[in-house]
Amino acid sequence: MMDRNENSGCKALWSNTRLEWCYWCHLIRSFKCSFALFFAVLCVLAIIVGNTILLLSVNFWLDLMVKESTEGFTPIAVQVIVCLFLVLCFGVLIIVYIAVYGIKPLVRALCDTNRVGSPLYRMLLIFSSGATNGLSSALAIYAMTYTPEFMQAVLLSVIPFFAQIWTYALVREERDRCYSSMTLIGSLVLCIAGVLLASLSSFFTTDMSTKKAPWGWAFVYFLSCIVFGLWCVVQRLYFDAIMIKGTKPQEGERELHQPLSHQHPEITNSGRYEGRDGQRLPAEAAAAGVDGVTQSNEIEEVASSENAENPMLNREWAKQDENDLAAKALVLFLGIIFQAMVSFAFVPIDAIPGFGNSKDMKESWKNFSATFDFVFASWFNLRFGLLYTLGFLMSFIGCAYLNERSPPLASVVLQLAGPITSLVLIIIPEWDVFGEHGILSHKASGVIFLIIAGWAYHVWEVAYPNAYKSSTTTAAVMRGTGNV
Repeated sequence: MMDRNENSGCKALWSNTRLEWCYWCHLIRSFKCSFALFFAVLCVLAIIVGNTILLLSVNFWLDLMVKESTEGFTPIAVQVIVCLFLVLCFGVLIIVYIAVYGIKPLVRALCDTNRVGSPLYRMLLIFSSGATNGLSSALAIYAMTYTPEFMQAVLLSVIPFFAQIWTYALVREERDRCYSSMTLIGSLVLCIAGVLLASLSSFFTTDMSTKKAPWGWAFVYFLSCIVFGLWCVVQRLYFDAIMIKGTKPQEGERELHQPLSHQHPEITNSGRYEGRDGQRLPAEAAAAGVDGVTQSNEIEEVASSENAENPMLNREWAKQDENDLAAKALVLFLGIIFQAMVSFAFVPIDAIPGFGNSKDMKESWKNFSATFDFVFASWFNLRFGLLYTLGFLMSFIGCAYLNERSPPLASVVLQLAGPITSLVLIIIPEWDVFGEHGILSHKASGVIFLIIAGWAYHVWEVAYPNAYKSSTTTAAVMRGTGNV
């Protein structure tokens, strides 16, 4: 009996893995350009470029303060300054929104009771968004002072896996995902191998010309990545909670729910970007149509009933009406205000022995004030802060859109951003302010592992749910990829 169960489990593991890669190949073969896809690519580029700018500029900024500041400094002041800059940026965004749409959509987004979540619950999620990002940033900003820049970029690769754990724990719908997959397991193994291969030589180096990385501060930075994964999920919960109840399908969705005799019988990947789950059943119906199975009426009824019961299924990717923009403007503006408040409340942690730079609470506030004076004393001291703000701004906006679609999707982009930043530092080692550390071949090999791990994780993430549909759908998908 045990052998039979083991064989069944192994067979399911292999079957799921094969379906995921066949489905991904099908998506590549049926690739079609659209505005939604173009917008998604812009979000991805915003996160990758923004994260690279952020990581490089903040390390240059901290290094400048360590070397040039004569009155002492506290890293948390850097975070508070950037939060204040971002409050100004998102404040301008709110003003522009009010000028275009008026203030009523913002008030409705705050106070309406016809949403999936109550106003108090939505405000709690916005506060949680700011608090989790504030905690993550506070841990990261202290660790950055001592952790090699290359290692910071490498450790970003662990974010998707912790985001998936947080998603599984907090988002009920995500528990239906297929976790029995060699694609996911292989991605996790490659990620661990890549992180270890790229970073271990920095810890165990014996060459006197290179520096050793501190274990403790690397672990603190690792903890910040775990908390950042939680931030991604909190934003997803907010976007779920602010959905309007009883949302009617859009015109495009009604067309998708028409009988298949009025549609072209092919599977497309546009549903991946135009709705969260609302187009799953129409896609299955299309696959059934390829095989000559006439089940469209039943599927249409089920899809309509699902949309009526769960308004989140009507969500459209890259939808830009006043309600969606109001939701994003609020979570960005109020979230960064809460993050600034939380960061300011963390100033006393600079007095923790072995963690901060201050001897006591009084000195921590003195160093906080001295850091402000140093930053605004000259343009030379401020320039890296503005670059850091730009990187944060790009990453924030990109993550806000991708987190609405899927928290792991946003973190997967960050997983790709990490190795890309690492490659930049390998090509231009002078940009790693920590100095020379580790073995170049080990670091390069680790980055390659991380890129492959990110690719495999992406294949697994986009497979849900269409890759695991009925045998009819599976056969249609696999025929489309030439794998049957």
